[in-house]
Amino acid sequence: MMITRRNGYCTALLLLIGASTLSTTTRAAHENEWPQVLDIKEGKIVVYQPQPETFEGNVLKSRAAVSITPKGTDEPVFGAVWIESQVEVRKDDREVEILGNRVINARIADSKPGQEERFMEVFQREIGDSKFKIDYDRLLESLQSAEVQATTSEGLRNDPPRILFEYEPAILVVLDGEPVLRAMPGTKLERVVNTPFYIVKSGDRYWLNGGEDWFTTKDVMGEWKREGVPKSVEEAYENELKAQGITPSKPEDTKDKRKPKIMVATTPTELIVIDGEPQYRPIVGDELLYVSNSESDVFMEVATQNYFVLLSGRWFRTKSFDGPWQFVKSDALPECFARIPTNSDKSQVRTFVAGTQEANEALLDTEVPQTAAINRSQAKLTVTYDGAPKFEPIPNTSIELAQNTDKTVMKIEGRYYCCDNAVWFVADAPTGPWVVSDYVPAEVQKIPPESAAYNTKYVYIYESTPEVVYVGYTPAYVGCYPYYGSVVYGTGWYYHPWVSPYYYYPRPYTYGFCVNYNPWTGWSCGMSWSNGWAHFSVGFGGGYGGWWGPPGYAWRPNYPAHHGNVGVNRPINRNTGNQVAHHKGQDNLYQRPSTKPAVADRATADRNRPGSGTSASTREGQPSRSRENNVYADKDGNVMRRENDGSWSQRDQGSWKNDGRPQSKDAATRPGGGASPGHQPATRPGGGASPGQQPATRPATPQTRPAQPNTQQLNRDYQNRQRGSQRASNYQSQTRSRPSGRPSGGRGGGGRRR
Repeated sequence: MMITRRNGYCTALLLLIGASTLSTTTRAAHENEWPQVLDIKEGKIVVYQPQPETFEGNVLKSRAAVSITPKGTDEPVFGAVWIESQVEVRKDDREVEILGNRVINARIADSKPGQEERFMEVFQREIGDSKFKIDYDRLLESLQSAEVQATTSEGLRNDPPRILFEYEPAILVVLDGEPVLRAMPGTKLERVVNTPFYIVKSGDRYWLNGGEDWFTTKDVMGEWKREGVPKSVEEAYENELKAQGITPSKPEDTKDKRKPKIMVATTPTELIVIDGEPQYRPIVGDELLYVSNSESDVFMEVATQNYFVLLSGRWFRTKSFDGPWQFVKSDALPECFARIPTNSDKSQVRTFVAGTQEANEALLDTEVPQTAAINRSQAKLTVTYDGAPKFEPIPNTSIELAQNTDKTVMKIEGRYYCCDNAVWFVADAPTGPWVVSDYVPAEVQKIPPESAAYNTKYVYIYESTPEVVYVGYTPAYVGCYPYYGSVVYGTGWYYHPWVSPYYYYPRPYTYGFCVNYNPWTGWSCGMSWSNGWAHFSVGFGGGYGGWWGPPGYAWRPNYPAHHGNVGVNRPINRNTGNQVAHHKGQDNLYQRPSTKPAVADRATADRNRPGSGTSASTREGQPSRSRENNVYADKDGNVMRRENDGSWSQRDQGSWKNDGRPQSKDAATRPGGGASPGHQPATRPGGGASPGQQPATRPATPQTRPAQPNTQQLNRDYQNRQRGSQRASNYQSQTRSRPSGRPSGGRGGGGRRR
C-alpha cells in the first residue's frame, strides 16, 4: 500500500507479521473460498484470489493467476490476467462482489503457438460476463499491496477538550450548552432536549435516568443525588419507551454498589476515571507504563515523564493531569508506542499509532466505500423547516447551508441539493419536490471541516442509468477520518445547533462519549463509569438524531476488551440490550428503514449497471474445495506457486520449476515458512506496468519474460492473503459468540459504528 498525503510525505508502512505465526492451526475457516471456478463451454476456468494494484472509488484494478482446462484434457493451462472491475461493498455482511469485469490483458505461461490470443478471448468473454464474491476482510488485507490514495484530512481541529480526572466512580453527562427545556405533551413535565441523556424537569427539580435508579438535583451543574423517582416522571419515561417500542435491558449483576458522581459538561469535555490512586504497570519494558486501574487509555513515557491520553483517536500530552495538554500527531508519538504488544491489555491503541499494521488497516478501511444502487422511482425525501428556510454561507465556498432543518440542504448554483443517509437529492426549491441526483457539484469538495456539511464530501455518485443511480460513502461520512497515519473520530470543530421555541436540531459532537474503535465495526460510544446497576440510557427520545453524524444515526454501545475490578468506560445502554449483536444492515445507512425501500435488488442493479451484460447477474464463480489458494501472478505476468517450505515455483511450459528444478505439480502449501518481508517500500515496486499501462499488444513469446520474478513482492502478497484469511476467520468466530470488542490476537476494542 502506498499512502500519500498533501504535505508530501508517506507513512511508515506495514509492520508485517512473521509467516511462522500463521500456522496450519490458525488457517482461516473459509480459506477455500478462493480460488473460484467457472464452468464454460470450452472447459473450466479457475480464477485465483485477485491481487489489487489500484483502488479508486468503486473501481478495482487487479491481476490474478488463472488456469483453463479445455474439455477432453486433464492438463490446465496457466496464465495471468489484468482486470478492471466494479465492486459492490456490503460492510455489514463483510462481503464484496467483484463484477462488471473487463479483462485488459493476459499472459499465458503454458501457451503454445496460436493459443495465447485464443485464451485471451475466452478470458475476456467469460470473466467479463461473471461476478465473484470475496470476504471484505480478505479484500482489505490484499489492498496492503495496492496503490491507495489515503490522504490526510486537512483542516481538522485538535484543540484539547476540557479533560477531567476523577478518582472515584463518576459519570459525565453531556449537554450542548445550557439546558434547553421543552414541554412534554400530556404531562406537566419538561424535557431537556439538548442532551442524548434522558433528563426531565418536574417543578424545581431535574431527574436523570440511570437504569433502575434515578438521580436528581435543583441545579443541573450542581450536586446530583440518587433518590426515588416521582410517579409522574417514571410513568412519562415508561410511556416514551413504550411509544418507541423499546424494552429496557436488564442491569449486570455486580457486587459494586457505589454511587457514581454525576458531572455535567456544557462544553466539549472528556472525563477519565481512575479507581483510586493511579497504579502503573509496564507495557513496553521500562520505557512505557500504563494506568492499570482505569479503562481509559492513560500512559506515561518514563524517559520524559510525559503523560499521554487517547481521546476520539487523538493523542494529548502533558506533564501533569492538571494540564496544559498538547495534541500529538499519530506519526509523532515516541517510538515505544509502536511496540505495545498485540496481546496486551492496551493493544487496541495500536490502531492510533502510525506505522502499525492496525493503523494501516484502519486507513485502508476509510478508503473502501459502502455501496448501493438506488431506484430513482422509489427514493423519497421530505424536508421540514422550522419556519421559512434559512440559509447561511459556508466559508470559502459559494454554497449556502440550511440552518433550521435536521437535513443537510445546500443551495448550489441556483439549485438545492440534500444529502440524506448517503443519497444525494436535488430540487428546484428548498422544500422540493426532491428527486435522486445523478450529479454532485464539484463545489462540494471545497467544503471545509468547520462546516457541519463537511461529511457530505464523502458521499459519491459513481454512475447512473435512467432507472438506477450507483452511490457509495466512505466512513468519513459518519465521522471516521484518515489523519497522519491513523484515523480519528470527528472533525474536532464545534457546530452550533439550531434552537428555537419549538425545535432543537443537534450537530455532530467529537468529545464526551468515550469513543472507542474496533477494526471490524468501527467507532462506538461508552461512558466514564457504569457498574451494572447504573447503566444510563442514551440516544433515544427527542427524535432528531444528529449527535453522531447524519440525522437519526446512532451508535451501538462499546464493550471493553477487559473488565478488571473497575467499572469505568462501560457501554452506554441504548435500551437495545447489552448483547452487541451483528445484525445485518443495522449500521449500513442504505439499510435504514427510510432508505432501504429505494435500494435496488442485486439482480436489477447488476442488469442495469453500465457495461455489464445480463449474464453478470446470474453466473458467479464457485469456490473450489479441491484447490489451494496458493497461486499468484507477479507484476510481469509470471505465474508463481507458494510451496510448503516458503519457496516459490514458477509455471513454465506445462510444469512448475523451483530454482531450475521441476517440482511436483500437486505440491500443497501451508502457511508459514519464508522470511518476513519487513517494511513495504514507500514507492510501488518496479517491474511491470499497472493495468492501465499494459501494452496494446501482448508479449510475443513466453521466453521474453523475466527469468527472476520479484519474490519480495510475492511474499508481501502471500502475507496479505494469509492475514485476510485469518481476519475473516476471526470475524466469523466473533459473530458466533458474544463479542468481546477485540478480535483474536489482541487488536481493537469497542462496538459498532456505521
